[in-house]
Amino acid sequence: MQSTFMKFALRPATVKKGLMVSLVVGTVLNVINQGDLFIYQKWESLSFFKLFLTYVTPFLVSVYSTATALVNFAKVEKYNT
Repeated sequence: MQSTFMKFALRPATVKKGLMVSLVVGTVLNVINQGDLFIYQKWESLSFFKLFLTYVTPFLVSVYSTATALVNFAKVEKYNT
């Protein structure tokens, strides 16, 4: 199952979807969490680790959920044939 999961997780379409979700959700969350620092250009107070994690987390969640759904769909398709 793990190799099937990785096959679906590393598909270009899955990675592209993850990147798009990460861009939108990560940007919104960064504006919510550190927007004042961007507005007032307080770059020294900005947490780049938090900035990074705010984009990585939605990417990983999206890739994981997409790959899991595709694995489950493949199991159903295999069962039905």
